[in-house]
Amino acid sequence: MYIKVRNIDKIINHFRIEEIFKMNTKIYYRKYFLSSKNQTEYIFLYKNISEIYLAEFLNNTILIQKIEVKIVFEEINQVRSTYNIDKESRTLVLYSMKDIEIEILEKYFKKKIIFFSKQNTTQNIFYIFIEFEDNIDFPKILNQGYIYIDTLRIKIYYFLDYLDHIIDINDRK
Repeated sequence: MYIKVRNIDKIINHFRIEEIFKMNTKIYYRKYFLSSKNQTEYIFLYKNISEIYLAEFLNNTILIQKIEVKIVFEEINQVRSTYNIDKESRTLVLYSMKDIEIEILEKYFKKKIIFFSKQNTTQNIFYIFIEFEDNIDFPKILNQGYIYIDTLRIKIYYFLDYLDHIIDINDRK
């Protein structure tokens, strides 16, 4: 899973792709067009709770910055989000309206979780893309445009305020 961010001041450690794989770091990559300008795309790679690796995918080269960060951790049993199911691409999209990272256990869906953030005019909306098979058992979907995941433990990480000058989560300019 990853978070797409921009406007990082500098990236200090340089690794080749082969070296990243030796670190047993999961790499999920998906190409996006950020704007008409040729802007750099940054990807977060999560190795564990306390270490975040920031990667820049550029010409098949990965630039990595290891960021030691203290993260406030909380587990809850239920998350409410608006949802949309794209049957054509077999993707479940959850639109979370809070500045949090929602990590859904991959083994529950038996598919990797693709996670990134995008700025909304009024608030941040975090998009969670879950690729699924046609016959997957979805969590219990209730009415009123909300999805409840009752049987799944969700990990929520609150980023500390001091990270804001390092990580431009809101893509602010």
